Amino acid sequence: MSKTGLMSVTIRLPAEAHSALCAKKDRSAWVRNAINEKLLREAAQPARPQTALGRKLLAARAEYQRAGGKLLSLEEVRQEMAARRGER
Repeated sequence: MSKTGLMSVTIRLPAEAHSALCAKKDRSAWVRNAINEKLLREAAQPARPQTALGRKLLAARAEYQRAGGKLLSLEEVRQEMAARRGER
């Protein structure tokens, strides 16, 4: 605790929770702006693969996108896996 009695707290939120957090009418503009600024900073710095396999997978993904391929959402991947397994 600092001399003022305030403490800095950091939390991790799912991306979906961000909209709900900022949509509250009693939330200050300062808080909304701080959250948006943090999200923009993180989005501006894409993750860089640390391993050879990660670099190969990222290169394959980029090649697929350049060829006009459409990336699937997590839900679409799950649906495709279920269909291939004969679950749906």
